[in-house]
Amino acid sequence: MKFSNLFDKGDISEYNSESEADQALCNFLAFYCGGDFTEIDQRFCISRLYRSKATINKAITGCRGAYYEPKRKINNHTTTNTAVKNSAAVSTIETADTSNVYNVSKKKNKKLVLKIGKQEFEHFSIEALSAYLIHKHISVRYNIMSRGVEIDGVDSKENQETLTNDLPIILFNELKDKISGCNVERVTNFLSVISGRNRYNPVLEMLKKHKWDKRDRIYELYEILNISDTDSLSRVLIFKWLCQAISMAKNDIKNPYGADGILVLQGKQGIGKTTFVRKIAIISKFCKLGQYIDPRDKDTLRRCVSAWIIELGEIETTFKSDLERLKSFITSEIDEYRLPYGRCDQVLARRSVMVGTCNSDRFLIDPTGSRRFWTVPIEKIDLKRLEKFNSLQLWLQIEEEFGKNRQGFRLTTQERELLEQRNSKHEKLLRGQAEVEDVLSKTNPSLVYKDVTVSQFKECHSEFKS
Repeated sequence: MKFSNLFDKGDISEYNSESEADQALCNFLAFYCGGDFTEIDQRFCISRLYRSKATINKAITGCRGAYYEPKRKINNHTTTNTAVKNSAAVSTIETADTSNVYNVSKKKNKKLVLKIGKQEFEHFSIEALSAYLIHKHISVRYNIMSRGVEIDGVDSKENQETLTNDLPIILFNELKDKISGCNVERVTNFLSVISGRNRYNPVLEMLKKHKWDKRDRIYELYEILNISDTDSLSRVLIFKWLCQAISMAKNDIKNPYGADGILVLQGKQGIGKTTFVRKIAIISKFCKLGQYIDPRDKDTLRRCVSAWIIELGEIETTFKSDLERLKSFITSEIDEYRLPYGRCDQVLARRSVMVGTCNSDRFLIDPTGSRRFWTVPIEKIDLKRLEKFNSLQLWLQIEEEFGKNRQGFRLTTQERELLEQRNSKHEKLLRGQAEVEDVLSKTNPSLVYKDVTVSQFKECHSEFKS
């Protein structure tokens, strides 16, 4: 029998596609459920046709309250059926035993009431689901720093790694016979609202729970990175990057602002640059290591804004992408993408800061955009001192002494000029440039050379003007 084949066995051999089989089963259920969307949804989800990634909204919308059979054979002749509009006609086509599924009349007369302590809920709502989650000791929170939903308290037998996707189905399975109006779509939508109401910023919460011990960790950090007292530019860049990290963690969608630049640690491979980034992030979930940015790939962009501190490993790889889009992305005030349980793209305030690590001396390929790359040459890192370094106290110091000035991390005009001079030494050579410089170095040593643009050269030598 067709109904039994579909519902009990998941047999779709008589249909051209899964969608056609879904539609057929929904048409059967529409008759038995009296066209009730919620009832159809509930019964479909316990059938053998149900697939974890499937949605039957389209099939339910398309059902016509009775079973329609496209074609059937009678006496070896193919005929087209007309709509069957009453139970007697349905029984003529198929006498399916639905006793193992449910009793429609009994279901209709039964009043479902969800009782939680002294509370009673007759209809599924945000408040009902929220009360049920509290009763089950399940917390659903939105982490505004990682931009993900965090779920705790679910039975350990469930796959903890896929709970974001699985929880709506788990809750539906528990509630479908306890309260009317419950379906997977509503559970999913209500979870989105509940997680948003329970949003939190783990970085700011951690800083609020502790106090600075008044010991200067900023100067200690300079010593760990072996930055001398004479290298004032490197110290300024590191200090302002720290201030930028605190300010970006406080960014707000009502008045968003962007970062000023990305700290670039330039030094030999193996000296501990990535170890430094990991340590300064306080805990592992506050950072993402070894990332790269491809402005044309939304997945890489999403990963690079889903933690507080992002390390762009071997930043030369990132520079191979669209540089103009990259520069714009680094200083962007907002990000747009879809959240878990979300139906559409959301506009979110940027709260991440970036650190680039680089092995080569010459990695910059666009001098016009170098102000965004705060290059700090590193020769050696004291890894033993770094291991014992209290990075939480460092951030508490930054917050207490400079946290109120949210825009204080921006470079001054003089600092930008000094940075431009430094970055010019890290610009990637043009093809043939090294050879020309080598030839010039072997000429008369008394001659003085200087770097000029093509336009400046033409101004000095009128014979070359076109």
